[in-house]
Amino acid sequence: MQVLTYIMDSTEKRILDATIRILDKEGWDGATTKRIAAEAGVNEVTLFRKFKTKKRLLEAAKTRCANKFLDELELLLEID
Repeated sequence: MQVLTYIMDSTEKRILDATIRILDKEGWDGATTKRIAAEAGVNEVTLFRKFKTKKRLLEAAKTRCANKFLDELELLLEID
């Protein structure tokens, strides 16, 4: 069985990082696509080209945060 791995490009990473920062500082209402794009240093069109919808962008940011948390938890559990 072959597993396909999605490799995130640097633009997507910048957009997700910006999304997480904006959500942290401003909450849901402050996380406009225009503001996220400006924070990431990309055009708003690029944001939609990469993630298609704001919902998909927010889901990707949530998944990224959850994966980071799980990775850190795994490291903590390995330490004795």
